[in-house]
Amino acid sequence: MTTILGIDAAWTAGEPSGVALVQQTGRRWRCLASAASYAAFVELADGRTPDWTRTGVGTVGGAEKLLDAASRLAGEPTTLVTVDMPVSTSPILGRRAADREVSRAFGAQWCSAHSPGPVRPGLLGAELSRQFSKAGYPVATTSTPGGTRHRLLEVYPHPALLVLLQRDRRVPYKVGKSSRYWQGASIDERIARADRVWCHTPRPRHAHRRHRHPPAARRDGQVACGTEATRRCLGCAGLLLGRLRVPGRQVLPAGRRDSRRLVPSGMTRL
Repeated sequence: MTTILGIDAAWTAGEPSGVALVQQTGRRWRCLASAASYAAFVELADGRTPDWTRTGVGTVGGAEKLLDAASRLAGEPTTLVTVDMPVSTSPILGRRAADREVSRAFGAQWCSAHSPGPVRPGLLGAELSRQFSKAGYPVATTSTPGGTRHRLLEVYPHPALLVLLQRDRRVPYKVGKSSRYWQGASIDERIARADRVWCHTPRPRHAHRRHRHPPAARRDGQVACGTEATRRCLGCAGLLLGRLRVPGRQVLPAGRRDSRRLVPSGMTRL
């Protein structure tokens, strides 16, 4: 079996990070668990059902607790950890080769990479890398052989969402930015449009009913944002899965010796 832990990591200490766990058995992939924060993910491993209306709390690090919870949920150690956050074996002081390559490839689809720096994610990214490395999951770079297990992989899941939905530019899925996406639209109309975006997004098939997602867009912003976080971290894990690939497209690395960012290939031909 292959088990992948996906993390939609927050770039600031006060925001929670979404977590998802997927596993392959034979030719079938399934989602074992997804949660809107580290604490909620651990609750799932403890057999409790997280409260989706509760405001998530940011956590610095927590790699060992996450890996322990993932092992208990999956029944085996995690094969790979994927994270949507800049990580590197050297200090990140500004834009990297990986960021420039991603922006060149996906800028036309409005999916350029954000510029990392010493403040955002800064020490958060460095601490996350350090903790996972200490737990036996060092950062994968372009020099890491393909198929290597027990690594921390930086990924960029939004291009995979473009492939899934066959879109030619960035998908407007964030409820918190709906007033910018659809200026002048009423709250009810923005919610309806956000619902339509989510309805076209493949919903994960969970192994247990208590792990399923709540409806995507509601007036309760915490529920909506929590669901967004879980879907983004599912994208982090799912970027490596066969179901997120289409004919002629592969998952390719971008970067140099100190970092690597995985993205789907062929997007410039959409």
